[in-house]
Amino acid sequence: MVKPWLALASVMALGLAVRLYGLTAYGVWFDEAYHIQLVQLPDIPTMLDAVLSNPPSDPLYVLLLREWTTIFGYGDLSVRMLSVILGTFTIPATCWLGCVMANRSVGLVGALLLAVSPYAIEFSQETAMYALASLTTTLAIAAGWRWRKSGSGLTLYVILATIAIYSHYVVAIILVLFMLLGLYKNIPGAISMRSWLAANSAVFLLWSPWLIALVTYWIASPQPRATLPHPATMEDVRAALVQFTGGTAALQQGQAQLQMLALFSGTALLLVGLLVSWKTRSFGFLIIVTVSTLFFLLPAVVSAMTGWWLFVPHFMLFLLPALLAVLACGITWQPAGTSFPVKPGNFLPLLLIPMIAVQIWGLGLFYRHPPHGADGLRELASVLKSEARANEPVFVTPPVLTPTLRQYYSGRIHGLPVDFDLKSVYLPYEASRWYEQSVAALDADSANLDRFWLVYRPETDEGLKLLDYMTSHYDVVSRHKYSYADLYLLESP
Repeated sequence: MVKPWLALASVMALGLAVRLYGLTAYGVWFDEAYHIQLVQLPDIPTMLDAVLSNPPSDPLYVLLLREWTTIFGYGDLSVRMLSVILGTFTIPATCWLGCVMANRSVGLVGALLLAVSPYAIEFSQETAMYALASLTTTLAIAAGWRWRKSGSGLTLYVILATIAIYSHYVVAIILVLFMLLGLYKNIPGAISMRSWLAANSAVFLLWSPWLIALVTYWIASPQPRATLPHPATMEDVRAALVQFTGGTAALQQGQAQLQMLALFSGTALLLVGLLVSWKTRSFGFLIIVTVSTLFFLLPAVVSAMTGWWLFVPHFMLFLLPALLAVLACGITWQPAGTSFPVKPGNFLPLLLIPMIAVQIWGLGLFYRHPPHGADGLRELASVLKSEARANEPVFVTPPVLTPTLRQYYSGRIHGLPVDFDLKSVYLPYEASRWYEQSVAALDADSANLDRFWLVYRPETDEGLKLLDYMTSHYDVVSRHKYSYADLYLLESP
């Protein structure tokens, strides 16, 4: 029989391999480039001011990335390796959570499911805070339940829960729900409810300095991200459920069979895991399912009613390892009198087969079709490097493309209508003003130029008004089309 530590090491090696594969096969996209630009600001106070200027946000990831890039640099491989490592360590964290909530078999199967989860792998290859928040949330929940059950590990729980909240603000919501549901009097435990409340209060007290700053900046912000118009729909909910099981590429590539299998297998396994948790009195898993349901559905309902941008499916990544442990609970359950290999009446381990098949299928699609496109302005920048003259200006519209372009091109870049501002990332977009201001800025800046380059995203140009203006006032020397933007070389007539 394989020793547990060797089994976990093998699963971690598999998880690391699939996270490293294709790591630089596609260029960075805006979220990644935004974080890379943040950590290149001159000092930490300036960086944190930029983070707070786009509420709600949390600081831990950029602080880690800043130190990481100081050592390893800003290349695609370097900046993404931090998330690879964080995502890989989420595998043993999932195993620990499964052991705490149920037993070693649950932990190992949950770790295996996470190791090959296409959705988890996507974010383990992205220069963003999601892999960190997923890891810290998993550790915090495991430590909290261990302390509640055994009375051991109070300090560890407070530390891990505090780190988790500083990794992403929505973890605070998860921990509040976890705390409230943990107060249910019929759940056996080794600590008093007063101790449970006191420890969780300490966590939020430790987060309060950042929370106060967050609220202060939120009030001063013209329009915080959460209030932007973006109502959730039933299709958004269905699409999110497909992503959690089959990955984003399964959704974007219109793989109907994979989507149906992902929804069926994920739903079936979750229900089985829920029933087994109820039967075996695994209260921790029952709480996880309840927290996940509330955390997923309530923002969707409120968003549909208010029209606000509250439904953000990738926040569920923070609970994905815990949910996969719930699925593992159902898969590994053995009724009394049966044992492996599978015997009549003990068919549940067979449920692992369709789930693994869905994940491998979705993972293959992810490698072939990265969710944010294959080039990410990298190929566009290579044209500029080879063809742009020294000090020749490059105008970029919308300016939100400039952080990504700066990752690959160090020449003169000017945003249209204004340069990109790290402190005003999520201001509302007004098409009519953008067009008028862009034309005015373009005319003013190109008045004395014989030729210049334009990076242009047609999806943001309603009616292609700006494109029509450019082609009627300037001669188009060349055009290159990429998934993120088009590149024009323009000359004055």
